[in-house]
Amino acid sequence: MAFQPTPADISVIITSPAAIKSANGEPSFVTERRVTPTWTVMQLKGKLETMTGVPPGSQRLRVKVPGRPDQWADSDDQLIGDYGLAKGSEIEVDYVFFGAPGVILSTSSGS
Repeated sequence: MAFQPTPADISVIITSPAAIKSANGEPSFVTERRVTPTWTVMQLKGKLETMTGVPPGSQRLRVKVPGRPDQWADSDDQLIGDYGLAKGSEIEVDYVFFGAPGVILSTSSGS
């Protein structure tokens, strides 16, 4: 079996939902963290819960990679690295509220 190096962690910016802003219009939560590209979306959500207080089942992640359109990381089993993370990327943690059956309300300002 050939040696396979562990993928290098990628430094990304983690932000709170765009709709929840501080008085100056900036996201209310911003931090830089290292993310391992081989984590699944669900593994990342679990780690983000300790920072944001948002349970994994109520998170929706928007991946913003410079030079690419924003992507929703909707598949919990997919690797987060599959979204093309690179230095300077941002992961926005949106809080999804579940209302009436079949109705999902999000703090996100985008679709």
